[in-house]
Amino acid sequence: TKPEYKQYRRDVLLALIRMYEKAQMKVEVAKAIERFLEEFASDPKYPFENGEKEPTIADMHLWLGRVYRDIGAFRMAINKFYDALNATLSVPKERKFEFKSISDVAMLEIADTYLEMEDYDNSIKFFSRLLKVDDLHEIEKANVLFKHAYSHYQRARSNLRREARLKDDPEKKDVRIEYDPGTAPKYDFARVKHGLRDFAFRFPKSYYVPESYYLLALTHDELNEKDDALAQVKALLDKSPYHPDAIAKAQNHPTRVIDRVEVAKMLALWNFWKKKTGNYLANQFYEDGDYFHSLRVYQALEGIDEAPSWRIPLRYQTGLCYERLGNVG
Repeated sequence: TKPEYKQYRRDVLLALIRMYEKAQMKVEVAKAIERFLEEFASDPKYPFENGEKEPTIADMHLWLGRVYRDIGAFRMAINKFYDALNATLSVPKERKFEFKSISDVAMLEIADTYLEMEDYDNSIKFFSRLLKVDDLHEIEKANVLFKHAYSHYQRARSNLRREARLKDDPEKKDVRIEYDPGTAPKYDFARVKHGLRDFAFRFPKSYYVPESYYLLALTHDELNEKDDALAQVKALLDKSPYHPDAIAKAQNHPTRVIDRVEVAKMLALWNFWKKKTGNYLANQFYEDGDYFHSLRVYQALEGIDEAPSWRIPLRYQTGLCYERLGNVG
């Protein structure tokens, strides 16, 4: 019968999509999802009676949008995320609550896509809207808050690079960029500081916590607030819940069960950002001739990793700082 044929077609197309996805054939995935949407998006009987676990039309638009983004078709991706939003608007009132999270996810995907496109004005706009959503999960809220601050930082850096290019151009060196209210680099950096100032305290379980210290350190450095930048590096090095002392204490606790895989993953994540943040800032201080602050950072970094490949370059840089400061024994 016709309904059974439709359900058979649904099952075949979903199996085809998953097969292509498993094989990493993204273009074929996109084609198959487009075919699925052509066949079922306008079908008033979809989802079918026996399809409790089948994806909704909004889910399929989200899926296709992510595929388009993965292959670099950003505008097509955004269109599909908007289609997902529109699909949630057409459901009956009694089912609205089922689709509320899908609409939030669609907005988040749009914001993420604009961020990946380096369209910071639009990413800031959409992340700002999401910050006003009351029922976001804590982890989602942390992700949105961090990416909102990150978008402000990247817009500030982009505008500073544009200003530098103008100064280097003899014909345009006297041109001054006119910014819209609240979009000048100093305001964007202020938004970064405001958004992330207590991020680690509010969202201690977020994977973005160590990177938030990095972003704050870079922001303070851009504003020539060197002591504050150094304070962020020290906080990153000292306040990590995956500090060796904290891990040892947790392992020795008689009633605490340690997820060793998760600890190893998070320890690697924190160490990555410790090294990246400390190295960047110490090198910046050194290049700026601030050998005292550079020395303090290099010394603080030594305890992160005992490997000679990490410690030997640090000690070499430490020696250069002492030499520049005149403390040569």
